[in-house]
Amino acid sequence: MKAVGSKSENLAFKAVIILHLMLLPVLTSFAQEITAVFTETDDFLILEGDVNKTVFSIQPDNSQSLQMIAERASAMPETLTLSLGLTPSGANRITLTYNHPTDTVYVKKMLLFLGVTQVNVRGILCNTGDFQP
Repeated sequence: MKAVGSKSENLAFKAVIILHLMLLPVLTSFAQEITAVFTETDDFLILEGDVNKTVFSIQPDNSQSLQMIAERASAMPETLTLSLGLTPSGANRITLTYNHPTDTVYVKKMLLFLGVTQVNVRGILCNTGDFQP
C-alpha cells in the first residue's frame, strides 16, 4: 500500500508546478492588449439621423488584432456591422455601424466584447471598463 504524499506523488506535483510556471509567460503573451484610439470625443458615438456608429483605429495596428475584432463582430450580425478603412496616416480605421438606436454605455459594452482593453480619446488613456463616456 502506498503512503499518502509518497515521493512519486510529490515529484509529479512539483513537475506540474514547474511546467505551469514555465508556460505562464508564453500563455500571457497571447493575451494582447488592444487600445481603441478615438481622434475626437464625438467619434465614440456618432448619431447621423437613423445611423448610429463608432469610428476608431486600434493599437497595436496589426492583422492579429484586426482579425480577432472582425471575428467577434461577425458573431453578432443582428447587432452591428464592422467595416474597415484607412486613416489619413495609413492606419486601419474601424467603423461599427449599429443596426438599432444605441447609447454610449452600449458602445462601451460592444468594445469590451470585441476585446478592446483600453480607450484612448484625444491622448487620454484609460481601461475600457473604467471609461465613462
